[in-house]
Amino acid sequence: MKKIKSLLMVLVILAALFFAPVSGLNKTANAVRTKVSYDEFSAEINSNLTNICGFTGRIAGSANEAETALYLQQYLKGITNISAVTNASTNEGIQQFEYMSNLTGTYKKSQNVVFRYTAPAETKKTVILGCSYDVPYYFSEEVQDYVSYGNDALNSSSASVATLMALAKFLPEYGFSYNIEFVFFGAGEESFAGSNFYTDGIADADAENILCMINLDKVALGEDLYFYIDEIETDFSKYISSLFATSKIGTKKVDVVNLNKTSFIDNGLGLTYSHIALDSNNVNFMRRKIATINLFAGDYDDGLVFGRCEYASKGIITYSKFDTIEHIKATYGADVIEKNLYQVFETIERILTDKNFVSTCSVSYNQTGWFYSIFGNQKLVIMLTAIVFFVILAVAIYIHYKLTVKSYFANVEMEFLSSVVKITEHIDGEGKDKNVPKVVSQVIANDIKKNKTLNPEKPKDNDGDSNKK
Repeated sequence: MKKIKSLLMVLVILAALFFAPVSGLNKTANAVRTKVSYDEFSAEINSNLTNICGFTGRIAGSANEAETALYLQQYLKGITNISAVTNASTNEGIQQFEYMSNLTGTYKKSQNVVFRYTAPAETKKTVILGCSYDVPYYFSEEVQDYVSYGNDALNSSSASVATLMALAKFLPEYGFSYNIEFVFFGAGEESFAGSNFYTDGIADADAENILCMINLDKVALGEDLYFYIDEIETDFSKYISSLFATSKIGTKKVDVVNLNKTSFIDNGLGLTYSHIALDSNNVNFMRRKIATINLFAGDYDDGLVFGRCEYASKGIITYSKFDTIEHIKATYGADVIEKNLYQVFETIERILTDKNFVSTCSVSYNQTGWFYSIFGNQKLVIMLTAIVFFVILAVAIYIHYKLTVKSYFANVEMEFLSSVVKITEHIDGEGKDKNVPKVVSQVIANDIKKNKTLNPEKPKDNDGDSNKK
């Protein structure tokens, strides 16, 4: 009987331990998501696109841009696993700032929206995901002011915003061991004023703990998804490239390019396309020595391309009235936007969940510091330019000298040959009774007389020196 009671007690204890709620990291681990399905993502992205595209005319510094920021704030507050950042420059996720418009020359106000996923275990390691949420604009002669294109601004920047919203909703469910900051930058079309203000507020010690910054820029349209790392190859760029070297993401290939200076995308013509990837928020993080990945879509594989190319042999969509959901779906297919954006989501998902991500990125800070310390140092650039100039000048002088010497001896040779010809002619003209010494001396005397006439000597003074004037 005692044995039965003991056995029952053991079973009760085991059952209690099995069904008892776990806390801390174990609880988070049991709730970790492993994948977001296409159907889940599609439903979320379509809802987000509908809402964001409803904020038309959200140009930098406008009331519509401010209203969009408040909408984003409320949406992000509804996600349980993230919280609004509040610090010296940010209040409840809204980071207000002032900037000078590069178009009007006047000061305007805008705002970033900043929310944060905090890892279960305390850590300073952080990933930043960001995009701009304002829209392009142009100068209208009719109203004599800068206005929006009056479209959905699908590719710039509604799709990026909608995708980042989905990332903020789903990624915290993965239970990452590092923090993630989701940042929607204001005034992106004004020389990236929002990301400039944000990065200026990062302390050096905090910058060293940022694993990387991933930027979304015009990701909805195009045959392929591209990403840019830096101007030179680093351990970080090699690592990111290796993630996509042998497989596909979603239904499309990912064109992996280690971009450096002018070698961007080889188009088969011996020509290159460069620096479209340096026209976004990532440049401000690069300035702070933080490793970046700039994601953008398009078609840059064939032909000579100037500017943005969403689809080869098609008209420009971004920065035009055709940048709308209705036009894109009618022209390129009903689900083209969702598929492209799901590819972006999966790309980021794969990077952040890779087992080597933290260890590799922990040493990514300032890997290109030596490069930018040289090309970003104005005094050093001036000095190197001066050195190159004087080297070129010295080479030019040397070449001139060599050519002058060569020309002098060539003239002497020509004079000698000319004299020989004259002597020969005179001797031939004298016949058999020619007096060779007389002919030679006569020719030389004539040449000397000729040279004195062409180059007269200066008169000499009583001491035998030339008169000085």
